[in-house]
Amino acid sequence: MRLLLDENISPALVGLLGEIDVYAQSVPHVGLGGRADRVVWQYALDHDFAVVTANAQDFIELLDMPVHPGLIVLRESGLSRQEEWERVRPVVEHVCGTGHHTLRQRVNPTVPAASRMHRPWTGRSLFEDSHSNRLR
Repeated sequence: MRLLLDENISPALVGLLGEIDVYAQSVPHVGLGGRADRVVWQYALDHDFAVVTANAQDFIELLDMPVHPGLIVLRESGLSRQEEWERVRPVVEHVCGTGHHTLRQRVNPTVPAASRMHRPWTGRSLFEDSHSNRLR
């Protein structure tokens, strides 16, 4: 699995992800700091990175394609580094535990991106909403 951490995610997660054998880079470290989300998304596509972001709205609009490396959205902003890690780690461990090691094609392309992502706020992440039994 390869993850690109958006500007709104702590770059310290790169090291934490490395400790569990996940290759990650942060947007500023690859020279994309301050660039438009479309540019970041294209970089992720070109380099086979799933994007981790708290900026759901802009990236969701870019999802409308049949295949992409993936998107992990933290549905809360202003989290501490530890809180970000507590939300990202179970998602990464789940994907790696399935043997896929990638998020590619794990979204049903027959469902429009907007309807996949715009659900009522439950106070939990999308991962927790759809996998609550697996996290307990």
